Amino acid sequence: PPGTGKSYTGVAIIKALLKNRNAAKLGPIICVCYTNHALDQLLEHLVKDGVEQLIRLGSRSKSELLQDLNLHHISKEIRPTKVEGHEKYQLYEKLDIALDEIGKLMPGLQDPAHWSNVKEYLEEHHNGHFEQLFGRGVDEHGFREVRGKKFNILHSWINGAPKRIASTRPVPELLGVKLQEMSGSERLALHRYWVQQNTMGLTRRFLHVLDSYRHINDSLKRCHQELDLRCLLRAHIIGVTTTGLARNLDILRRVRAKVVVFEEAGEVLEAHTLTALLPSVEHAILIGDHEQLRPQINNYEFQYDNPRGAKFSLDISLFERLVHPQSGYPRLPYSSLEVQRRMYPSIAELIRSTLYPKLQDHPSVSTYPEVDGMQKRLFWLDHNKKEDASPSNTAQSFSKTNTWEVEMTAALVSHLVRQGIYRNEDIAVLTPYLGQLQKLKQRLRSSFAIVVGDRDLEDLEAKGLEGDGEEETTATQGNVRKTTLLNALRIASVDNFQGEEAKVIVISLVRSNDERKCGFLKTSNRINVLLSRARHGMYIIGNTDTARPVPMWDKIVTMLENEGNIGNALALCCPRHKETEIKVSEPDDFSISSPEDADMPVSISVIRSRCIMLFGAWSAAKGPKRAVPNIALPCGHVRTSLACHLAQAPEAVQCQVLVEAVVPDYSTPPAAMLFQRNAMGISHVGYAWSHVRFDAATLAAVRSATSLVFFVSRTALGLVHIATHANYHVLCGHECPSVCGEICPEPRYCQKCADKPVKDTMVDYIMGSAYAEIDLDDNPCIIPSCGHILTLESMDGHMDIAKYYTISEDTGGENPIIGLKSSSVPFLTSELKNCPMCPWIDEATKKFIVWANAQFVPLASRMEQTEAKFQEPVTEKPTPKSPLLRKAELSFALDRLSLKQIEVIGSRDQQIKIVLKACNSTARYKDISWLRKDIKRFLKEVDEAEQPISRIHDLVQDARKHRSVNTEIIDLPSVLQVHNRLLTTVLLLRCDYAILSDFVTYGCDMASGGNLGNMCLNLAPNRKDCENLMHESRSRHQPAHEVEGLLYWARFVTLERNRSASLSDADTTTLVDRARDRLYLARTICNTNPGQTAGMSEEVSVAEKMLRDSTFYALVTNVEKAAVYAAMAQSFQGTGHWYYCANGHPFTVGDCGMPMETARCPQCGATVGGAHHQPADGVRRAEDLEAEFGRRGR
Repeated sequence: PPGTGKSYTGVAIIKALLKNRNAAKLGPIICVCYTNHALDQLLEHLVKDGVEQLIRLGSRSKSELLQDLNLHHISKEIRPTKVEGHEKYQLYEKLDIALDEIGKLMPGLQDPAHWSNVKEYLEEHHNGHFEQLFGRGVDEHGFREVRGKKFNILHSWINGAPKRIASTRPVPELLGVKLQEMSGSERLALHRYWVQQNTMGLTRRFLHVLDSYRHINDSLKRCHQELDLRCLLRAHIIGVTTTGLARNLDILRRVRAKVVVFEEAGEVLEAHTLTALLPSVEHAILIGDHEQLRPQINNYEFQYDNPRGAKFSLDISLFERLVHPQSGYPRLPYSSLEVQRRMYPSIAELIRSTLYPKLQDHPSVSTYPEVDGMQKRLFWLDHNKKEDASPSNTAQSFSKTNTWEVEMTAALVSHLVRQGIYRNEDIAVLTPYLGQLQKLKQRLRSSFAIVVGDRDLEDLEAKGLEGDGEEETTATQGNVRKTTLLNALRIASVDNFQGEEAKVIVISLVRSNDERKCGFLKTSNRINVLLSRARHGMYIIGNTDTARPVPMWDKIVTMLENEGNIGNALALCCPRHKETEIKVSEPDDFSISSPEDADMPVSISVIRSRCIMLFGAWSAAKGPKRAVPNIALPCGHVRTSLACHLAQAPEAVQCQVLVEAVVPDYSTPPAAMLFQRNAMGISHVGYAWSHVRFDAATLAAVRSATSLVFFVSRTALGLVHIATHANYHVLCGHECPSVCGEICPEPRYCQKCADKPVKDTMVDYIMGSAYAEIDLDDNPCIIPSCGHILTLESMDGHMDIAKYYTISEDTGGENPIIGLKSSSVPFLTSELKNCPMCPWIDEATKKFIVWANAQFVPLASRMEQTEAKFQEPVTEKPTPKSPLLRKAELSFALDRLSLKQIEVIGSRDQQIKIVLKACNSTARYKDISWLRKDIKRFLKEVDEAEQPISRIHDLVQDARKHRSVNTEIIDLPSVLQVHNRLLTTVLLLRCDYAILSDFVTYGCDMASGGNLGNMCLNLAPNRKDCENLMHESRSRHQPAHEVEGLLYWARFVTLERNRSASLSDADTTTLVDRARDRLYLARTICNTNPGQTAGMSEEVSVAEKMLRDSTFYALVTNVEKAAVYAAMAQSFQGTGHWYYCANGHPFTVGDCGMPMETARCPQCGATVGGAHHQPADGVRRAEDLEAEFGRRGR
């Protein structure tokens, strides 16, 4: 049973056998496992226990400990004998000769109709025709020059038959006829005969050489096996997977091992187990659990659970057949472990009551600690949120997902990690479906380092659920890493987690539907594995109504109900107040109610996706706190109540007891002051306000009073409050909305007298509150010279007051300022800020613009260089005589013989992946493939969601959501920068078009498994992306980008024409007509906007010619476009070309830097540019942005 120590027992048995190895003359012991991970674990245990002379077969090991114990590594250290060395040398020489001959045959097999292949065939078999056709004056390219003009000799002969000859003689007769006396149809027939005969001859020669190659390769393999055999015969332990055993069956038979040990034998196919029972085996030890996962069978028709497949039962292992034989067969003796050392007793009870009645708990499991932050260690969160509808994508339609469970799982895992007790690797997330696994991976990778096991990665890729463009499974990219399973949060499917365990398991069952279909988890084997992985605690998220129809689930649900471990709300708790229950039933409830969210700001180092909120948003997100009574402070006074986390450090708490103090006299009394509240402000503000009211006649006296109050607050053991309470009025007679020390606003800003537009103005851009809704006593307002209104809290956050003042952590005391930070310096000119309500670009956005331009220009330059390289003629380079490369050529040749069709289909990423895979033996696409990855990475980085203002917007929205504020805040799309994204979108289209067009032209000549004549394309996704670009560019008044979209739409049609994988001839004709219409529209846009589309009319003409002439590539040589990129590169020197539109969005002007024409801002549609060196109305110079560019240029 699970957790009883099967692996430990297996290691103990192997060590016992090794003790008697010499006495029993056992020879090597073969250890067989189903997975590489299980094999690594077993062998690591043996090595750590001191077992020596151990060898692992196979290259899929992830264990650093076993790297030097791999057979491939060990055999390199064995020197071959002189005879073996000489034999290997001779075989390599023969292999090179065979491969050279294959290389000579390849041009003829690749393109048998090429003129050079026809020439070689005629020279060898039909000398007369050879002399007539190629006898004189033909250059190395098959051209003959006549009167200064060159023409292809073969094509000219085929197409140059005189019209007066109309005979149709058979080919045998034509072999003796002069070439010039044949009709057009005869010439075609004879040419076809030459090609067919040449192909047949080359094929016969190729098959003969291939047969020779195979014999040589087999001899070479036997030579290497002799070295491997000597290594294996010296070994005490040989570790191998079932797949590796089948691959190395010949050499393992020669080892003559007497003992074979199977780990997880219940998960191994019977056929694989029988294969491992070598003729020399005398003792087979099978260790496993037939109640856990069975062998995986892809075809349901042959599975035991299928009534039609019961007679086959291919998913029943030999282990299970021996433990539970069919009727009439004797049962073989077996031993069963009965004491489990993994699960807490209440968790073990779930499988004890259903599958293992004899299972006992070791005393140690009863001492496991409670799960921190949770009231119960075992709980089923019941819900009725339906699973997601099956997507149209065929790859995903067979899997299931549940978005609500993804969010709930992410929230729960975040809460558990925040406790500070569990490391990431202590928690595992399990789900039965690969679709849900992919969603969990995407959701969690922004918060944790995620590990997805090799088998799960392979399953995701096999099902098409692993994104092609993401590139996340390498050792250095992204958060998903192929690494040891001890370094990060583990998410896995149930089937790939057998043999694993974790302190806390979170399970997402996924299925929730009206039909009550439970899916994969209807079998007791999977349920058993799912419920037996946890040590300290387990939390199941699922729909009990969907699960109950399964008998085992029904028993488990009933047990949980009887123990009170099931419900529609999960009970959290503060680690210091476990008796206080905190209920959560929705993902958002964690942000509001989680003790860690309520008591402290979230550490960036813990949860990257929930960084400390700006502009006071953290305070807005804080929830209810637990109060601790009667806490003694260092000054001797006692606070009657303090927040829990403050009570842990009373020395940091400010005393609130009233005291008296006398300060020096000044022009306006009073000088005596009582202490009730901090005169430096209730929020992060540097002036006395709200509860502090000055009886002052002059502004100077007010400023003097504030400084004196600050002096008193630094010298007294209490909070400063001025005794005299007097209101300060505006001219209309109502209360001033601002604070003392600020110039009083005009009467039109009076909260009571103001017009309705002023009252409806949003003044709190965190809470979204209108001016009329603000309580001026609690939150006064600031009216800058621009005329906008802001609450004091908003202004404090904007001015970053906490950078200069020490803020009390006593959130119950409304965050008063304690004093000036000793490390603070006066405000620098560079740090002066604008009104946040005025059209402006924050510093982060300015830096983003400068950075984006600096990144884009090199990418565009690299694209131009790559296109220039593609225009150079393709030259064949000699291939190194490497056996590995030669095998690739051999595979290529075999594919050519079968005329394998090249299909460039799927998404744009999948298309490029197919091209690169087809040409993996050439370096032609190496540079552009890296360039494409860089462009895609940059495209993600300049996306609106990644921009600084967008992240701030999300944080503020999150805070507002926690406080149930529903009013809208700043119009985010109006300030996001889209220019670089549009430029990069066009650049990626340009890159893809360059790769595809070059592949159609040259790539197939270098492809490792395809035929140009049988190539088919489906570029519908490319055209769809072009249409998206066209629509967005039109909506943003960007004619140049719209023309780019129209041009590439037509270019992709030209590529696909006559090579379509899905279109009929009629559909292709319609597509070409639509391409012409789009080019006509592009020309119209160019004529309407000549300034913004300079040089693009030529590109339209080239594209029109491509459609007419059926050509499929023409280099984009827009001189004006290159000049634009050059101007962008010059922009970093502070050239004075940068301006803001009326709404504060930046744009640049080329040439002399002065506007000469008008256009539309891509952000807001406002007029940009100007005329006669004069900017349009509302356009102003971007001097701050120029300064930033200037610094960047230096």
